[in-house]
Amino acid sequence: MPRYERIVNHNATTLNGAINDTVTSVTVTDAGSYPLLGDFRILVGSEVMHVISRASHALTVVRGVDGTSAASHSDLDTVDVILTKAGLDSYFDHVLSGPSARYPARLLDASGNRVTASDFTFDNQGTAFAEDNPDGSITLVSDENETANTQLHVLYKTAPTAPWTVTAGFQVAVGWDWASTQTTGGLLCRENSTGEFINLSCSTSAPGGALFDCFHWNSPISFNVRIPGLLQPDFNANWVWMQIEDDNVDLFFRVSYDGINFYEIGSDTRTDFMAGGPDEIGFSISERGQGSAGILTARHEITLKSWTEE
Repeated sequence: MPRYERIVNHNATTLNGAINDTVTSVTVTDAGSYPLLGDFRILVGSEVMHVISRASHALTVVRGVDGTSAASHSDLDTVDVILTKAGLDSYFDHVLSGPSARYPARLLDASGNRVTASDFTFDNQGTAFAEDNPDGSITLVSDENETANTQLHVLYKTAPTAPWTVTAGFQVAVGWDWASTQTTGGLLCRENSTGEFINLSCSTSAPGGALFDCFHWNSPISFNVRIPGLLQPDFNANWVWMQIEDDNVDLFFRVSYDGINFYEIGSDTRTDFMAGGPDEIGFSISERGQGSAGILTARHEITLKSWTEE
């Protein structure tokens, strides 16, 4: 679950037991109204503590934050939930584009850490490349002209432990020859041991239509089969949102026109194609074309604008 500051109503309670200035587990008398995921701040005496998780009435904390010092505290000392400048900065960094240290593009792994191009590994790189942008997004670029066979350039990274869901928002720049199909790529899940993957893609077709679709791939240069399911038309090929869920039994592939409402276009038993199940996630781009290399636009881009792993 992505980490962000949570706003908690004031709720005065007390310490249930004395603590020294080094412990990071603090038990209070009543934490029933506190969020389980933590990410709020409490004041004990003159010390501010950052609560990072809760189990019943036991809080895991970072001691002496926001310019305060860790200190010893007595049993039944008052514990207050407070809001600090650092807490507000953290909150607004989550909900707004870059008020302090936050990048406008929001790319986060399962621990809430920023995802960059260096977190991904190439499969079938060729002359393709990935670059970090000033706004925090990642652009995957191919300047090749593929005129004979379907070919993908794949970026992948380790997936969270199943069950997981990864959701990505893409801005797509398409090269056209106005005579053949151009597959611009999209979100994927991959099995490391075999290199097999399932690609959820926005398949653009000249002279200006688009379809969301889902395919099995033996490798980036060896297409296997399309997954039966709904062919979802995309009415805005420049912006697309995709989602893959692995519930540890099945895989579900969803697309969205707005990043809010998702439509399931296919599903698969997680070990039906990839015998060991997917252990990696990533995205791809293709310059697929069946026309003459001389009339293809030799630059294809897909920019990852949002990425969350849950």
